Amino acid sequence: MRRRLGIVVVLLHLLLASSCAVDGSAGYVSPRGDASPQRRKAANVQVSLARGYMEQGRLEVALEKLKRAITLDARSAPAYSMLGLLYERINDPLLAEQNYRQAVLIDPTSGDMNNNLGGFLCRSGKAEESLQYFDKAVQDPFYGTPQAALANAGLCARSVHRSELAEGYFRRALQRDPNFPAALLPMAAILHRNGEHLRARAFAQRYEAAQGENAEFLALAVEIEHALGDERAASDYASRLLGRYPDSTEARQLKEKQP
Repeated sequence: MRRRLGIVVVLLHLLLASSCAVDGSAGYVSPRGDASPQRRKAANVQVSLARGYMEQGRLEVALEKLKRAITLDARSAPAYSMLGLLYERINDPLLAEQNYRQAVLIDPTSGDMNNNLGGFLCRSGKAEESLQYFDKAVQDPFYGTPQAALANAGLCARSVHRSELAEGYFRRALQRDPNFPAALLPMAAILHRNGEHLRARAFAQRYEAAQGENAEFLALAVEIEHALGDERAASDYASRLLGRYPDSTEARQLKEKQP
C-alpha cells in the first residue's frame, strides 16, 4: 500500500513575533527596528485576518493583509511564515522557502516557525535538512503541540526509508499525546510491517476512535486483518473502502489485488 506524506503545517494564530521587512512582493528582506506595541498588535490583527482569508481560499486578499502586517511590524515572524505557506500554495517555492526561513531567522527558537520550515523542506525533498528544524521545534518549551513536530519528523524520515528513525519519532509523539492521529496510523503500519499484527490492530483501532475512518486507514486495516486471518473483518473493511472511497488510490490498488 502506498504511503502518503502528510506533513502538518500550522496555520498561525495571534502570536507575538520577533527582524526584517519585505521589500515588495519578491520577499526580499532588509533590516528595520522593532515596532511599537501598538504596531505589533495591529500587525497581529492583519495576520489573523490573513489566516481567515487563506482558509477561505482568498489568497490575493490574504497576501495584502500579510504585506500590511509586515509594514506595521517588520519583525513579525508569523507573517513571514504564513507568507511562506501562501507562496507554497501558489507554487512559488523560491519565495516560499525565503519567507519560511525568514520567520525562523526572526524567531529561531519558535516551535511553530521551525515546524513550518521543516514541513516545507520535507515536502520539497529536503528530508535530511528538515529533521533539524523539527528537532528545534520540540525544544521550544512554549510550543503547544510538540507531538505535531515529532510526527512530522517521523513522516519525513519514513519518506526517505529511514524506518527506525521514523519509528522513534512516532513513539516520542505518542508519549506526548497517546491518541495523536498523525502518529497512530504510521505506528500501526510499522508494527504491521514488522509482523506485530495484534499490536498493529490496536493502534489502528485507536486511530479510528480518535480520527474516524479514511481510505488510508481502511486499506491498512484490510492488510492487518488478512495477516491475522480474520477474513470477515478484512472483507468488511474492504467493502467500506470500495463503497465509500471508490475513487481513492487505495481503492484502486485493492481492486488490482482482487482476483
